[in-house]
Amino acid sequence: MTERERLQAIAGVWLGTYTHLTPDGTVLDRYTSRQECRLEGDQWYERIIYRVGTDEQQTFDFRARFVGEELVFEDAQLHGQTTRVSDDVSIFDYYWKDRPHIRIVETIVVSRPDRKSRIWQTFEHGQLVKVTIIDERRSDEQPAIWY
Repeated sequence: MTERERLQAIAGVWLGTYTHLTPDGTVLDRYTSRQECRLEGDQWYERIIYRVGTDEQQTFDFRARFVGEELVFEDAQLHGQTTRVSDDVSIFDYYWKDRPHIRIVETIVVSRPDRKSRIWQTFEHGQLVKVTIIDERRSDEQPAIWY
C-alpha cells in the first residue's frame, strides 16, 4: 500500500480523545476531538476541532502535498513530513516555525479500518517534556465543506 492509498483509506471523519501526560505518566489534560481529512490529487486537507471544555473549542486547519512519495506539511506556521513505515504505521515529524526548539514526533497506527491511534512525543531543546495519546474511531458523519 502506498502512502496515497493509506491516506485515501483514512479520509473522512474521526472522533477521538486526547490524553496529555508528563514523561512520568501524570495526566495533564484530557479532551475530545473531531478530525476531518481528505485527499484531492496531491493535496491533503485536514481539520481538527479540539473540544477542550464544555463550551470551548479550537480549530486547526492543516494542508500538505506530496513531494515524490512523501507527504510534506509546509505553511507559514508548520513544517513537517510524514514517512510511511508499513501499511498501517506512519511517522510524522514536525515543528511550529515560531517555536523551532519544540519538536513533535507523531506515530500513527491504523489498527483497523475504523480505529486508529496516534502517539505524540513532544521534545523541548531535545528533552522529552510531554506524551500525548490519541485514540480515534471512524464516524459515519460527513465532513463539512471547507478549504
